[in-house]
Amino acid sequence: MISLTLSELSSDAALQREWVISNGLGGYASSSVIGMNTRKYHGLLVAAGNSPAQRTVLLSKYEETLDVGGSRSELSTNAYPGAVHPRGFQEMLEFRHDFAPTFVYKAGEHGTLHKRVCMVRRKNATLATYALNGVDEATLYISPLLCGRGMHGDGGRVSWNIVPGANGFRATKPHQLYVRAQEGKFVPDGKFYSNVEYGHEKLRGYPYSEDLFCPGTLEIRLEKGKSAHVLASSVDMGFEQAIDTVLKEGARDSQMLRLYYEKSGVQKNDFAEALVRAADTFVFKSGAQYGIVAGYHWFGEWGRDALVAFEGICLSTGRYGLARKVLLRYAQLAKQGQIPNLIDENGQPQYNSADAAMWFLNALHAYCAHTHDYGFVEKNLWEAAKDIVRYCIRGNGMLAMNDDGLLNVKDGTGTWMDAKIDGKAITPRNGKPVEINALWHSNLVMMRGLAERFGESKNANTYREAAKACRESFSQFWNPDAECLYDVIEPYSPKVRPNQIYAVSVPFSPLNELQQRMVLNAVRMQLFTPLGLRSLSQKDAEFAASYTGDQQQRDRAYHNGAIWPFLLGAFADAHLKVFPNSEATVLRMMMGFDAQMRIGCIGSIGEIFDNKTHAPVGAASQAWSVAEVLRVYTKCKKAVGSGNGAWKENPLFEKSRVQMISKWSGIR
Repeated sequence: MISLTLSELSSDAALQREWVISNGLGGYASSSVIGMNTRKYHGLLVAAGNSPAQRTVLLSKYEETLDVGGSRSELSTNAYPGAVHPRGFQEMLEFRHDFAPTFVYKAGEHGTLHKRVCMVRRKNATLATYALNGVDEATLYISPLLCGRGMHGDGGRVSWNIVPGANGFRATKPHQLYVRAQEGKFVPDGKFYSNVEYGHEKLRGYPYSEDLFCPGTLEIRLEKGKSAHVLASSVDMGFEQAIDTVLKEGARDSQMLRLYYEKSGVQKNDFAEALVRAADTFVFKSGAQYGIVAGYHWFGEWGRDALVAFEGICLSTGRYGLARKVLLRYAQLAKQGQIPNLIDENGQPQYNSADAAMWFLNALHAYCAHTHDYGFVEKNLWEAAKDIVRYCIRGNGMLAMNDDGLLNVKDGTGTWMDAKIDGKAITPRNGKPVEINALWHSNLVMMRGLAERFGESKNANTYREAAKACRESFSQFWNPDAECLYDVIEPYSPKVRPNQIYAVSVPFSPLNELQQRMVLNAVRMQLFTPLGLRSLSQKDAEFAASYTGDQQQRDRAYHNGAIWPFLLGAFADAHLKVFPNSEATVLRMMMGFDAQMRIGCIGSIGEIFDNKTHAPVGAASQAWSVAEVLRVYTKCKKAVGSGNGAWKENPLFEKSRVQMISKWSGIR
């Protein structure tokens, strides 16, 4: 469990700390640790629709007032033009987070009020539970604030049609919503809270205020030793079902952690548990299909991100059944050798990724390495895998193999560096990107091995010859001036970017040992930070020192300097390959995340970090960031625990970590 004592944090530092929990459908609940919404994406019930990308902010928050013996305390905090009101954060003592957040408030002079927020699994529903301690009785007043727009919507005012009930209400338009107390009464009083402001949106250059509708107030009598429940849901459901599901979620959480420890051999610790729980928030089920959400708050399902995150989320945690379901989903979605880049708001796959299929084959290799379940692969995934290779050789809408055995990408935004301004690529990578061809070589070697295992000698020979041609032609990527790899060839890009690290880290590298060492050294010296790899060398004239400003300024910095934590996974793999038995050193270089998980999104890892401040920016919680740190941590921790990887001091990494942590404010 992660715990923050609010008295040790300034209000500004507290606002930088967020939390997010999910419901297994792609919906979520999220806010700052003091309950003040700082993003338009925050809400107590953000419901998923046809896909995780289709989310609606139904319930923004609760305005809460506690009456103890006639003395009232407002527990909520909101920002308005030029003012913060009420200032409920002054009544808050502590924030705790395991698989759900708990808020601890003062209750009179000697008591406390504990509020726990849980989502009901596989339902668009949120259960808030209140418990009084140290005081015999009190009255809690809760005023729900409704939003009603799509999560990407900006500002405005949404009118609701409300049907009051004895202990709550039902909304029929513009969306169906039920908010009720298990015991209490509802006093109708429809009004708007006008000009509620969201500080993060203001900084990002977006509209940052809106009006929220309050249908009335719930009055709940609290008694010491007795829990009170408030349920918000998009469908009518009983309290017994909701409470029982939440209790089962606690048991599921314990079982999930126990499975992780059993499969990994890692000893029980808070850091591992936070990573495993964070990984679980990205898993969703839609109908009979399972998938992985790319991140919160604004990402839906992205094929590339899901498959990069696949090993950490599904295999490192020992969830092999989930792994099979995820692989099946993407095998079924494969079309002309492509895996969808994303699933849009209408649930439709968009095939505009040049590398998602490469990551599918890499995930297939990881599954085999962890499970040795070749029967499942041959029966369910092998035809899709062969189809991918067939279309890569023949060519499809995104890429094709040239005569030299290398893959040529037709769309400059087809790789993970896909940011655009006015439809034009900021970092165009058409031609032959280094990481795609490194993956291509590695995947061909893997496919040859599987073809031999499955008795397909003709295919095995084809894959062998293609891998040989790719390996021999890969020498074209060597940049003798920089003593590392070009980022793209034909046209040649000498920019020093982190993509080259995959040429070392993939299971079957096309580089010789000396080249691997030189690439690792170049990346370490120019791109490494304790929070991830920079997306561009600081020596480059286009290097963006900070991820700030309006949308265009941030987009330019996105892949031209911003720090990406997921890339540490490949860097760690490369380090372990070049320096065998260095697991303990790798663990030390990654321990900055133990502190970071108490700073940005509590218990998780964000999308990117700013170069100047090392503060988390971008999406608050990102699947491949969590997954890659979890994967490497688990692998290295297991090796160190078994006696491999003796602890070695590494002054470079240790100094960097200390400097990084010293830049953060509010750490105690």
